[in-house]
Amino acid sequence: MSDDLLDQLVVLYRTAARETAAPQMDDRVLRYARQREFRGLGIGAIGLGLALAASMLLWVSMPRDPGVALASPVAMDMTSAAPGYSEGRTQSYLMQMDVRPPDSPVAQYLRQHTP
Repeated sequence: MSDDLLDQLVVLYRTAARETAAPQMDDRVLRYARQREFRGLGIGAIGLGLALAASMLLWVSMPRDPGVALASPVAMDMTSAAPGYSEGRTQSYLMQMDVRPPDSPVAQYLRQHTP
């Protein structure tokens, strides 16, 4: 890059940095902001009303009885069983599951290469 080109770029940068908007432009922006200030209030109130109505609709449509909540598949199969039987069956099923964390690479290596 030549020095003349660099000097021109510096001059352009400095003139652009000192630029200010005309006072008429500031007045326009402030006037437009004051006009928009009251228009947005109506849309916000409508949006808030719709959000509240949707929330109420969801709340009313939810089941009230805690017994209506989703039950486990094991408990659903055991509707005619004695009370407490399905809980014990579920517990024994869960106890059979392999829930150990996976072995680290070092533990796997030692387990495979021990004499």
